[in-house]
Amino acid sequence: MERDKRIPSQKHLWLVGLSLLFFFLPTVNIVDPIPDVIGYLILLAGLRSLADLHEDIEASRRLFSYMVGVDLAKLLSLMWLFGAMTGNERDSAILLLSFVFSVVELIVLIPAYRRLFAGLVNLGYRFPNTSLLGKDGQKAPADKVRRSTMVFLAVKASMTVLPEMSNLSTHSAEDGASALSLYRYIGLMRGMAGTVTLIFGVIWLCRMWRFWARLRRDTDFLDAIAHEYEAVILPQTGRFALRAMKQGTMLICLGALLLIDFRMDGFLMIPDALGYILMLCGAYVMRPYLHKSVSRFRSAAALAVVLSLASYLSDVLYYEQYSYNDALRNEQVLRSYIVVIVLSLVSTLGFALVVLALRSLYCEIISLHTGAMIEIDSEQSHARWDRFRAELKRSTVWLFVGGAVALVTDVLRTVWENEYGVMGFVGVAGGLVFALTVFKVTSELMESVQTRYTL
Repeated sequence: MERDKRIPSQKHLWLVGLSLLFFFLPTVNIVDPIPDVIGYLILLAGLRSLADLHEDIEASRRLFSYMVGVDLAKLLSLMWLFGAMTGNERDSAILLLSFVFSVVELIVLIPAYRRLFAGLVNLGYRFPNTSLLGKDGQKAPADKVRRSTMVFLAVKASMTVLPEMSNLSTHSAEDGASALSLYRYIGLMRGMAGTVTLIFGVIWLCRMWRFWARLRRDTDFLDAIAHEYEAVILPQTGRFALRAMKQGTMLICLGALLLIDFRMDGFLMIPDALGYILMLCGAYVMRPYLHKSVSRFRSAAALAVVLSLASYLSDVLYYEQYSYNDALRNEQVLRSYIVVIVLSLVSTLGFALVVLALRSLYCEIISLHTGAMIEIDSEQSHARWDRFRAELKRSTVWLFVGGAVALVTDVLRTVWENEYGVMGFVGVAGGLVFALTVFKVTSELMESVQTRYTL
């Protein structure tokens, strides 16, 4: 019989080890050589089964999930920095954002790692092992690695911010004498800080790999937690359904947020296709617990990806060569501009289909995953729960309202943005209305799903 993939195994610990490769490299202000968000997604997958066995590891995993949002915000801020700012404004913004993101990372990651290692030590007391608890009179290996992690986090945050502090030195000349400007040596200071971070990072990575390798080889521990998981956790089917609904709807909400049209000189800063792809991922996560609505939603979102990519590429190709005024002076350029407008309008069809499919998806979640786990078999009870579900389904109509606002404002922006600059803000406002509507409906829906599986 094939072993359930959800049971903790060496594969999950390999994923944890793999995720560490994304964290040990130095960060230059807010630029990561390899985006940490990929590492956090791998880490979340690796810790998923262990989190079911201890509340500290579950809390740690939740904190690591916050870092996905932090790193996505960091990537978005890069687009803002290098797309909308210039000169001294950009340098000052880099200092501010470096400090803010470093502080936020410390606030989230220090308790995340503390609770992770605390949970592992507690599991070491519950199950036989040779890798988690130290010998008599010695520190537990998990405690040693935890201290190394705290040191590395502090060094990485400090070395990220310190070179940018040189921006505070004056660049002006006073009384005929030029004040020293440390910012002239910003490249050298970033290189030195990066070297220090890399040294500490390599030491930390080696210690972490050695710790997780010992854990992977600890067959007594792995067999014990696998037996516990199979006997106690797997029978709790509601736990897995609730987790899938939470993760899937969170991805849908993030996708709706990325559909907001932020533009710079005619270019869409974040392609809508990314938002639809996130929504597709959300539907895939919920797929085992839903039926026909998932197929409809995937088809609609896949079509929206294709249409939005076609519109995005036409925008890029046109605005790289021409401007709006060129279309007014040249008939051939005008035809190209009309193609851009038509493709943009056609892409709204994909958006409309996604909104319709999303409402259908949410209605199926209401039908299958709200109400009581065990309902009293009586007409009165069935009628009460039917009324409750019908009321929830009516609230999903707000998706149509938000979608209609976004659709109308997007059409207005597409047609008249070049003549009326304010239409760009109208388009952003429409996308924001839709995103907030999705958040509102999803919040009410997940409250009912949570009630079903936690009471």
